[in-house]
Amino acid sequence: MSDWLDIFSYSDGRLLWKKRRCPRVAAGSVAGYKNRHGYIKVEVLGRVFPVQKIIWEIHFGRVPEGLIVDHIDGDRDNNRIENLRLADHSQNAWNRGISKANTSGFKGVTLERVKLKRIGKTIERWVAQIRTNGKNRKIGRFSSKQEAAEAYRLADLAERGEFSAYACRRW
Repeated sequence: MSDWLDIFSYSDGRLLWKKRRCPRVAAGSVAGYKNRHGYIKVEVLGRVFPVQKIIWEIHFGRVPEGLIVDHIDGDRDNNRIENLRLADHSQNAWNRGISKANTSGFKGVTLERVKLKRIGKTIERWVAQIRTNGKNRKIGRFSSKQEAAEAYRLADLAERGEFSAYACRRW
């Protein structure tokens, strides 16, 4: 869309309809609906748009090709302009939360069991690893998962800066 301000006004992270859309949608009402992924979307002229993209474009103009609008704090409902930034797809994935399949309770930390045949024992170590630009990098092996989690947190902050999962929120 060329001029979102013909259709919407912006107020504290929300889009408001400027004109009555239909009998059930009055001028001044909040525009959009939450989709099954938790993002707020809005339909305009038969097309569906993410609200965060419209809000970004109202304030700064078109989103450049290959970039998306990312929620800094990870809250998909928080579309305040100060919580939005541009990111590429990799950067957007970096600040994701812990996977549902995670068993350690810490991002980037897994338990490694190694059977030592010589002595007939199995030892357990906690491994911290980070994935950046499609490549896994082992940070190290640790005797406690807390040590591994702290090593991951420091590596994440160092490598990803403002896009680190730890830059703006706590796990």
